[in-house]
Formats: sequence, C-alpha cells, structure tokens
Amino acid sequence: MELSVFTVLIGVGYWIQGFRCFPWLAVNFYLMNTLRVDSSTLQLLMTSANLPMVAKPIYGIISDAVYIAGAHRLPYIIIGGLLQAISWGAIVFIPAAGSSVYIMTSFLLVSNLGASIVEIATDALVAETGKKAKASSSGELQSFAWIAMAAGGIMGNLFGGIAISQVDAKTMFIIFGFLLSIQVMACLTVDEKSFGLPSSQKVPGLENNSTKEKVDAPSVTERLGESPMPNKSFSSESKCDEFGTQAIKSKRAAECAVMKSVQNQVSDLLGALKKPQIAYSLAWFAVSYAMIPI
Repeated sequence: MELSVFTVLIGVGYWIQGFRCFPWLAVNFYLMNTLRVDSSTLQLLMTSANLPMVAKPIYGIISDAVYIAGAHRLPYIIIGGLLQAISWGAIVFIPAAGSSVYIMTSFLLVSNLGASIVEIATDALVAETGKKAKASSSGELQSFAWIAMAAGGIMGNLFGGIAISQVDAKTMFIIFGFLLSIQVMACLTVDEKSFGLPSSQKVPGLENNSTKEKVDAPSVTERLGESPMPNKSFSSESKCDEFGTQAIKSKRAAECAVMKSVQNQVSDLLGALKKPQIAYSLAWFAVSYAMIPI
C-alpha cells in the first residue's frame, strides 16, 4: 500500500480513535479523586456519557444524504473533531465544567457525540475507497486502519497509566485536545475530491429539463409571427424572473434528492437488519450489554 495523503489521514484518524482511552482514563480518576464521585454513580455517569454512540446509524444516514460544501465525509470529521476539542477544552478552561459533575458529564456527552460522528465518517470513507480499489488493496486499507486504531489504544493505555501519576488530569485533557486540533487542521487542508468520491448530490434530469424548456418554449413574438423588439427593461426583468424560477426549482429538487437519499438509506438499513446473520448478532450484543451490571 502506497503512502499518500489519504492513508496518512486515515491512519491519524484511526490512531486518535484508539488513543481516546488516554483522556478517559484521566476522567475516571478525576471524578473519583477530585469530585469525590462514588463507584456506582461513576458507572452511571460513564454509561450516560456513552449514549451518543447508540445513534451511530442516524449519523451515517445523515452523512450519506446531506452534503456540506460538496463533500459528505471530511466535513463531518471536522465537525466531530471540533465538538471533541471544544468539549475537552471547556472542561479544562471553564471552572464550572471542572467542578460540577453534571456539567462535566454534559461536555463528555458532547465529546462522545463528536467521536461517534468522526468514527462513522471515517469508516464510510474507508468503505467507499475500498469499493473502488482492488480486493487486495481494500483488505490492506482495512488492515492498516485497524492496526492504527490498535496502536492508538495500546499507546493510550500505556502513556495514560504513566501520565496519571506524573501530571494532573486536566493536562491530559489538553494533550488530547491538541491532538484533535491537529486532526481538524489536517482535514481542512485536504480536498475530498482528491479521493475520487462523489463531490455533490446529482439531481437526475434537472439540467436536461431546464434546457428543454428553454429550447422548446417559443417567445410570445415568435408565436405571433412578429420580430422581437429590443426592450432592455423587459429583457432584464424576464431574465431575473427566469433565474428566480430556476433557483426555486433547483432548491426544491435538491431537497427532494436529500429526502429520497434518506429514504433509500433507511430502507437499506431496515433491509440489512432483517437478515438473520445480522439480526441475531445484534440481538446477542444487545442482550450481552444489557446483562452488564451498572
């Protein structure tokens, strides 16, 4: 697998996903030692903070259907990275966030929301790129992504265990927020079109219909058999009206395309959930997690 901007971006993204255990290790000690949270309440708070992870299919449907500035992967990675960086920064620099259990839990929830958005967008980016690549190249990319995540997890736990005895928890939060800022800035410098992905939503037949209307629709003077008289005021107004009509049609067509895309994504998701091999696996995971004591 050749080293490129794309592979570096994917590697950094998955590595940071694995490295998330670094600040979360500090969160546990911060809540117990600084805020004096008991073990049962701590487990409840940590479970509540992970609620955004449950809605990952919804984030995936939105990123598939709604394009931002002609792209639908990197913008969501940037948004998710910013949510995480802002959340960790707020815990450090806002006194109330670092001294109140409930406010801190709210920021942790927002951080997990950003992390889940980044994970969905990054996974989709790898999947879409793998579809265009050869079977061997696709497998190499998936392996590279999982290796990067595993490396991030190992380093996060290792360095987290060392750092927790050397520095305070807020310093660990700042370090992770700085890493997230680097990821966001790296994504801002890359154009998603360079990956060969669709750059925007296409509305079939819109341009053809508008062109056909312009060609087939004769003017009033042509229908009456008269030569058109030059009238700059009338021509300017008609052009403005025509432009406004086309803009409204384009906007409505784009909205219909988004709704149609969402419907297709939901239909595909429901179809996948009806498959026994997927439904049984999800049921097993749900039951196993439900049996974990709080």
